[in-house]
Amino acid sequence: MRCARAMFLLSVVTALSGVQLGAADAGFVLIANSANPVSELSADAVARFYLKKSRRWPNGGGVTPVDQSATSLVRTAFTREVLGRTIGEMRDYWLKQTLSGADVPPVSRGADADVIDFVAQDAGAIAYVSAATRLPAEVKALRVTR
Repeated sequence: MRCARAMFLLSVVTALSGVQLGAADAGFVLIANSANPVSELSADAVARFYLKKSRRWPNGGGVTPVDQSATSLVRTAFTREVLGRTIGEMRDYWLKQTLSGADVPPVSRGADADVIDFVAQDAGAIAYVSAATRLPAEVKALRVTR
């Protein structure tokens, strides 16, 4: 509860001040497999991966976007900051995509440790974890540009 309140207050102050938050400031870090040569992506490119409008890394390899649980605070922050939507709006987006036969949502894992394990095993995976999470050698942080 205290963390949710802090995130809410931070978003209110940010909105009032007009300041843009970086990924780490928003409470999450974008990650990829260490074997992936990419070290930086635009927020737009990340959004296109998560909306499944782009399916390839700049080097041509396939992308596997990974979400966290719909109830996690880190997913709320990521969805708001990178996708510019709410969890409910994303649920509606994927419902429409699925029912129309267009596509299915990204794979979902329960928590930071589960996400890290998935990314460590999949060279094409992209995900986000809490900013304070320690990353093993098999996973690296990606810089997100605006």
